[in-house]
Amino acid sequence: MKNKMSVSSFFVLIGLIFAIMFAYGLRLMNIQIVNADKYKDRLPSLYTRTQRLKAARGEIFDRNGVPLAINTIGYDLTINKAYFPSGSENEIILRLVSILSQAGEEWNDTLPITETAPFEFVEGRESAVSKLKKYLNIEQYATVEDAVYWLKDKYGLEEATDEEFRAIAGVRYEMYLRDFSMKTPFVFASDISMDTVTKISENSSLLQGAVIEETTVREYVAGDIAPHLVGIIGPLYPEDLEGLPDDYSLNDYIGKIGVEKTYEDELRGEDGEMTVYLDGTGKVISTEVTTHPTPGNSVYLTIDANLQRAVQDSLATHIEYLKQQEDTDHGKDVTAGSVVVMDVASGELLASANYPTYNLSTYYEDYSTLIKDENNPYYNRAFSGIYAPGSTYKPSVSIAALSENLITASTTVTCTGKYYHFPAYQPTCMGVHSATNVLNALKVSCNVFFYDVGRQLGIERVNRYSSLLGLGQATGVELPERTGRLAGPEYRESIGLDWFAGDILQASIGQSDNAFTPLQLANYAAALANSGKRMDVNVIKKITSYNNEETFYEAVPEVVVDLADYGVGESALSTVKEGMLLATAGTAGAPLRNYPIKIASKTGTPETGSSLNAAFICYAPADDPQIAISIILENAGHGYNATQIARYILDYYFFGITPPALDQESEKN
Repeated sequence: MKNKMSVSSFFVLIGLIFAIMFAYGLRLMNIQIVNADKYKDRLPSLYTRTQRLKAARGEIFDRNGVPLAINTIGYDLTINKAYFPSGSENEIILRLVSILSQAGEEWNDTLPITETAPFEFVEGRESAVSKLKKYLNIEQYATVEDAVYWLKDKYGLEEATDEEFRAIAGVRYEMYLRDFSMKTPFVFASDISMDTVTKISENSSLLQGAVIEETTVREYVAGDIAPHLVGIIGPLYPEDLEGLPDDYSLNDYIGKIGVEKTYEDELRGEDGEMTVYLDGTGKVISTEVTTHPTPGNSVYLTIDANLQRAVQDSLATHIEYLKQQEDTDHGKDVTAGSVVVMDVASGELLASANYPTYNLSTYYEDYSTLIKDENNPYYNRAFSGIYAPGSTYKPSVSIAALSENLITASTTVTCTGKYYHFPAYQPTCMGVHSATNVLNALKVSCNVFFYDVGRQLGIERVNRYSSLLGLGQATGVELPERTGRLAGPEYRESIGLDWFAGDILQASIGQSDNAFTPLQLANYAAALANSGKRMDVNVIKKITSYNNEETFYEAVPEVVVDLADYGVGESALSTVKEGMLLATAGTAGAPLRNYPIKIASKTGTPETGSSLNAAFICYAPADDPQIAISIILENAGHGYNATQIARYILDYYFFGITPPALDQESEKN
């Protein structure tokens, strides 16, 4: 009986085994044959990772669509972690460095340790050194030898030569800084040459994970046209990330100055995403673009690139000509300058030039040299330089005196060459002008007339009208600017000094503490030309989609101040305009005296320490104003030394005459 039961149990067990095998067989057939496509689609989805797809940056144009900063096609060498074999990182990095080095290419490496032994921390990068020490978990007082030791330990470089260590450690530390991960590929080198692309492609079997990606590269096609306005982009560093949105990474470029910086949000665009599908071993099965990148918007400036070129050339040519003169009075000591040209009716900036200047297309190559230039080519004098206006300030004081009914067009002040009102302070005039009214005072720039008028007005009333005309006030321009300052008790108190009764005299002729930007001076001249209407200044004309199919913003002329609303009548403005017309035949000198178009102007020779600047404002045509110009030349001797620049600009604007080259101007004069 016992044996019989055992045989029966055996057959039951065999039956169960076959039943289970049959069930599994059916399941396998269902998976592999009946629903093969369904399960095949699921197989790669064991897990996924996302990667960013860079958006093209918006482009920058002048008012007429002339390109200033555009995108061209380039190639980046990147390391994709999904394909980068663990354990072979150092060998692959060293091969890539060798290829790039032989080709004269640069790669991303900001490790704050010198490139050659004996190693030292790089001077001036204390913050980066501190960050490195924190990363290595060593004390802040640790030496460079300590840092090198722990970098070798961390990256397995104990047997590497000094050269190999520095190359590999620099790249691997940069990978850490740039958050190298499955989500964020590492940009090893940007904008590499086609020869380098070919070399890397030929060695692809030894360079696993190294990928050549087609990308957009910023090209400043206009080069030296309005570089202080256009600005430039540059790489992000760890310290730059603070305060930026979370979607920025160290693989990004960002606007550093100018429109590139101020309009970063418009220009940047929105990155896309690619999904990477991997199997259980980490092998990439497939990729899929899940969100396409959206390019940034394009920005159109108000400047005219051709006029900008003419203004820059006029400024540079004439400054170099002045440097060749024999004495200070004729501009021999001139060092730098700025010119601003504005549209009178709209307040649009048509040109803004600085000298010395620089070229955006070679910005980074030139930086180490130009940053040492004592005249600072990178300084935007037009927007940030503040200068005493000298006698260019006298039209403002004239407006105040006429509007306050202190004088009429025929009121005279007797000029004997010195002003005697204050016994202890008796400043002089540049001549002896006898009985002088406001028209003649503007023509010959009589200081005594304005000493007396300014004293009677008082600093509060003088400053009230100056403010209305935009002096010492923000212009509204979309880029950073300095507001300058108006002389008076308030400013003196802010610097811990006293304001004395006699200080009004120098303030009334554009000296004392008065200091304004060339941009403000141009806006002031435009307000005088525009029947007392001061416009909001614009340098941005419009913002469109990348393909120019949609316009998101377009500047509209806006009157900020109308002097008529503040009691300034047409009679006062007409009188000052007539005086400025006479000044063109007076202090402006030969370049503009017999010009075929009527020009209203005012020169100035403000004192700055022991030197004299040249200042000049004008608008033209005087009877139907279109443009206003301001010019400042540092250490140029006298205001009339600036008027030839205005002549060149007016020649180009109204007659299309190109400014002469330096040798041509020398021959002409």
